[in-house]
Amino acid sequence: MGAPATEGPNVDPARPMPASSSPAQTVTVPAAPPAATTLAPPANTAAEVRQDPSGSEFFAKRGDEMMAIKDITAARKFYEYAANAGNVHAATALAWTFDEGFAAELGVLGLKPDPVLAATWYRKAAELGSPGAAARLRSLMSNEAAVK
Repeated sequence: MGAPATEGPNVDPARPMPASSSPAQTVTVPAAPPAATTLAPPANTAAEVRQDPSGSEFFAKRGDEMMAIKDITAARKFYEYAANAGNVHAATALAWTFDEGFAAELGVLGLKPDPVLAATWYRKAAELGSPGAAARLRSLMSNEAAVK
């Protein structure tokens, strides 16, 4: 917001007025500006952009990026957020990170498989519609039964 409009010469309120022999000038300050008006939506609202309100696609993609550099801990965090938001890919990928086959396939050292968490996330992925997750869950369960 700029300085208030005045009639007459420009006056800097921070500078004192010099003493002069000329008559005093009258400064008129306008009334308060009208209340702010609300902006109307853009005219072209017919073409809506489809957005992922939960950001699950973004987080699933970030999980994939972390997997590409073998940062399993970070990938799990991203996948978990996306899976909880209903992303089937993230739920399946998260289950895979806990699966015994995953550590063996990647040759990851120090990563302890967790068949219970793997089964939990495979179940979630299957509920979200992943046929591969349902098959992997059955395989995981039969392997666990064979070990016992």
